[in-house]
Amino acid sequence: MRRPVWRTSTLAALLVCLTAGVYTAITLAAASNVSVIAPQPQNTTVALRAPSVPDESVAIWDVVDSDPFREDRSAAGRYRLPGTGTDSVKVEPSEPALAVVLLGTVMSTDGTGFALCQLGADAPKLLRPGQSIGGLTLRRVEQAKATFAASDGQLSTLVVPKGGAP
Repeated sequence: MRRPVWRTSTLAALLVCLTAGVYTAITLAAASNVSVIAPQPQNTTVALRAPSVPDESVAIWDVVDSDPFREDRSAAGRYRLPGTGTDSVKVEPSEPALAVVLLGTVMSTDGTGFALCQLGADAPKLLRPGQSIGGLTLRRVEQAKATFAASDGQLSTLVVPKGGAP
């Protein structure tokens, strides 16, 4: 009868299995040593606060009636984060708005379009309805003219100037 030959790979596999067995035994022994949590008494009472009564100085119906989405409601002032400025700062009116010049309009077949406008000496800007330039918001684009709305709601129509020599 022949004696078995122990190869390196066989010995390595045997060592891995032995290590895994020892690790499993240690883990099971540690899991069996779980401490028991002490039982809590059954007659524990919980203190609940009574519902609070609203303060008479707060007029709840006044708050409910002041609908924040009313059309006539406006902000009291510009909101500032605490510590960024004082309420006594006066805002100086800015310089008068520069004149917006309508350089041209483009109309597509579906009725939409855009306008090419220039504010003072700035570079020309392409505007679609709803976009703004110099405090004016483009509302409507037509062939060779555009309608703008100012911040106060006043509408003004600009017409493309005629080109060519006089």
